[in-house]
Amino acid sequence: MPLADIIDQYYRAGPEPGSFIALMVLGFIVGIFGHLVRSRLVVGVGVVMIFAATVILPFQFAGQFQ
Repeated sequence: MPLADIIDQYYRAGPEPGSFIALMVLGFIVGIFGHLVRSRLVVGVGVVMIFAATVILPFQFAGQFQ
């Protein structure tokens, strides 16, 4: 099976949910760290990462693979 066929099958199936889960967990870790060091900027970055993983990116990929 040529490499192009493997890549084509992967992109037809859509993105793996593991990448979204990893981004969300990383966002929680960044947010917790931000609370520990009392940095509103770091907490905000964590919140944006969680929002991106749960709302923005899944909708973007859903529209791309229909």
